[in-house]
Amino acid sequence: MLQAILKGKLTPEEERMEDILTSNVFGALKYVPAEDALLPFLCKAIDCEQQPLGSQLPSKATAEYDFWPWLHEGDCYPAQPDVVITLKDQSGDYTAILVEAKYLSGKSTSCDGSGKPFDQLAREWDNFVLYCRRKGIRKYHLVFCTADLALPATDIAESEADFRRSRQSECKIHWVSWRSLPDLLSSARKPILSDLRDVLLKLGLHFYEGVEPPSEPMEELLVPWRFDEFDWTVPANIYSERIADMATDDGAKILRTIQFLRGFTKQVSLYLRTAEDLMKNAGWVCIHPASNRNVCISSSASLEHPESWIPWYAFRFYMRPNKERNVMTFVAVLLDNSESYQIFEEPLATAGCFAFDPKLPREEILRTYRYDWCTTHPLISQASDGAIFEDPWDKWSEEDKIASPYFRYQATLGLPLTEIKNAGDIERKVIQPLLGHVEMVEQRSFA
Repeated sequence: MLQAILKGKLTPEEERMEDILTSNVFGALKYVPAEDALLPFLCKAIDCEQQPLGSQLPSKATAEYDFWPWLHEGDCYPAQPDVVITLKDQSGDYTAILVEAKYLSGKSTSCDGSGKPFDQLAREWDNFVLYCRRKGIRKYHLVFCTADLALPATDIAESEADFRRSRQSECKIHWVSWRSLPDLLSSARKPILSDLRDVLLKLGLHFYEGVEPPSEPMEELLVPWRFDEFDWTVPANIYSERIADMATDDGAKILRTIQFLRGFTKQVSLYLRTAEDLMKNAGWVCIHPASNRNVCISSSASLEHPESWIPWYAFRFYMRPNKERNVMTFVAVLLDNSESYQIFEEPLATAGCFAFDPKLPREEILRTYRYDWCTTHPLISQASDGAIFEDPWDKWSEEDKIASPYFRYQATLGLPLTEIKNAGDIERKVIQPLLGHVEMVEQRSFA
């Protein structure tokens, strides 16, 4: 199946099936020693307190795999996890790992209040505890494997709470992302592991890796090309396989530039999706309307506005549900200056918050907010060093107050996008400073 994906033999729908992903990953890991890939992968798992599973696993072991076992122990609701892995260390001790794998879907069931665990993860843990006791296995763990870019804390907390409430006992769930594997396999020499790495990369299952300038100097890539100066003549008898031979050096440079931009936008997408997972864990919900839930760029598809075919900025806006305070946050990447003004010299990672008149109905905020609010930082601050810049309403000019009567406060931060090298940087340099400041803002009065 690895080769089928690499060679494009599966439909997009088949490639997105989580059972196929589970089979590809753990089916491949089954055929190599556990310490080559399986154990390093499981060691990446963490719990909701960020404690790693690795300290509880052997450094070397043999592994037996049981794919999609049917578990129905005692009075538990039945469950069918994706794989149960039994590790046997060098001293003969056993450790069992239940893996519940997700790709593009969420948990299949949630708590139903029946008195027994019914949430999918809680139900699997309920069975797994009794299964391991029956097998005489004293050490066992549940690993929730997903494509998330940050720990899905809400999902895990709900599962642990359902088990705790139903059985009056603790349930500890660890999480690992499929995206951890490509980096672990980056130097793999065994063909099956290098193929697995290539499959995961083809599926886009890797973490944000930062952005880099083109490998070639831009002055060599950017050619003075004009449509009306290009020779479009093609000999009538030319064979299609000779088309590649006709590629001009300038044309090849243009193609490489476009391909670089596609790779760049993929990294910007990973940046925003990572930030979104972190914001979600902190209780912030994307406020984009349902009809435009995935809208994240300022662009145009109009024939009359080609300058906007490439986006100026990419963004996500958030509010806390059921909160009295009218505070909105955003995370964005500013890609280019407007044609009318030049205010920054390189792409910026930016984030910020806005506070509104507390008497203003939230529905009015959601109806009238504008995506270009995410471009505020370079307009109000000349510093892009990651520090929060505050712009309180009482310091605004009367003209600005009249133009924005419901605003009471805004604060932003910005730093060069190239300084955000990985997912950890997104959390430390952008999300944590933003949320720390918002916590203080929510304590203030904006009447």
